[in-house]
Amino acid sequence: MEPPGVVLPPLATHGSEWAQQQAEVTLNVTLDAAFVPSESQGTRLDFAHVVVLDNFVSDEHRQQLLDLVTQPGWSGAGPPDVKWERETCDGAEFPPTWGLTDAALQALARSTHPAKLELQTRLARLYPDAVISHMPSEVMQPWQAGGGGGDDIEGAPGPLGQEQADAGPRSAGEAAARASSGSTAAGVRRAAAGAGAEGAPGSAGQEQAGTGLRSEGEETAGAPSSGSEAVKARRAAAGAGAEGATGSAGQEQEQADAEGRDPPPRVDANPYVANAAVHGDRFQWHVDADPSDMPESAWTSTHGMYCNREPGKPLLFSLLLYLDAKWPLDHDAETLFLDSSTDTGLMVRPRPRRVVLLDQDVLHRLSVPSAKAGRPRYSLVLKLVMVPKAGQTASLARPEWGAPCAFGSAARAQQAVAQMARERKRARDEAAAAGVEGVEAVAQMARERASERKRARDEAAAAVVEGVEAEAGGCRQQSGGVGG
Repeated sequence: MEPPGVVLPPLATHGSEWAQQQAEVTLNVTLDAAFVPSESQGTRLDFAHVVVLDNFVSDEHRQQLLDLVTQPGWSGAGPPDVKWERETCDGAEFPPTWGLTDAALQALARSTHPAKLELQTRLARLYPDAVISHMPSEVMQPWQAGGGGGDDIEGAPGPLGQEQADAGPRSAGEAAARASSGSTAAGVRRAAAGAGAEGAPGSAGQEQAGTGLRSEGEETAGAPSSGSEAVKARRAAAGAGAEGATGSAGQEQEQADAEGRDPPPRVDANPYVANAAVHGDRFQWHVDADPSDMPESAWTSTHGMYCNREPGKPLLFSLLLYLDAKWPLDHDAETLFLDSSTDTGLMVRPRPRRVVLLDQDVLHRLSVPSAKAGRPRYSLVLKLVMVPKAGQTASLARPEWGAPCAFGSAARAQQAVAQMARERKRARDEAAAAGVEGVEAVAQMARERASERKRARDEAAAAVVEGVEAEAGGCRQQSGGVGG
């Protein structure tokens, strides 16, 4: 599926005793039903997926991953500023939120820490019939000079926390300038409408107006009606949640031209994102990425523009891992998913060792921690590509888990499909019954005709017999007269 020079390396893994059968599926749902354009089918009925797996990693690995993005034993009211900075925003007029520095993100991408490799190994084993890779920033983001993605970033900094000289906390203006420069470091941070599945980038139209900063919120996009309108509706739903957010790629281009800066990217293909949400933050609805809204790049040259979950095409999805050892109910900070056409949604609470898998075009966001929490809610996000084997369709739903539970518009669509199936069956039954009645009527007519023919033959035979007998009687009378 990839032309020469475009390679999606599989996730880096290591030896592990974990098996696919150990996955504990807590939630397996479809939502956001829509009729979307399809290369193979013209138009297809599409459903997005959200899956929740509990106890996906050991508590030891969870703690090691938390230490990896913070510091061993860290328990501060905010994340350590040697690795974190308040420079991301989730919408115009929104206060800045915490995100990993460029150097920390690059170091995380390059790290071969066993806890990270174990997480990736388990994910790869969960989907043995596909190849899973990190989103390739250098392939998807043509403004990148190189690096910024995958497990082997050439030139990335060393151990996590060894900052580059210019990677300290920066102002919003400095961040915007770097985001516009097209540098590798900026490419790691710039996000299209969020910053990962939790603070993940999303679709065009969600950039903070006038700053170039991107949201670092938490979850993905709504459901359209039919054809290309489906894609438009998803984008509109993602852009509508932000006050002052630009509404389309064209508007963003005009605004960028007016401000003398580069237009914002429509995708953030960072391989990793970490979040440290605190009370007072604000987050908006967003999508992580949408393959129908990619900039022209080696990726689109290879795969074209298509709706996620297109048969035979790569699936864009995110993995969200909650990192805190405990998170009480009254601390809030849930992950929310919206089914936009029904204005209903799903809520997933933070839980130690819990993983959320979501298609990247599901509309979602992070709920803010309560004042009682008094500390950040940490999470780690991997942004990924699932490449199916030839002739297969990539999906987060494993067949051994049973049929996903349909929610919102997906439930309505499922009911409509079931009703159509019932109506088709009734029509077939009626046609069959009519066919049986028709056969019986023809048979009855044949029987009646046969009976009529038999009666006619009997009558003809009887007439012949009578004629013969009459003739024979006349012969006897004549014979008697002569003899007398």
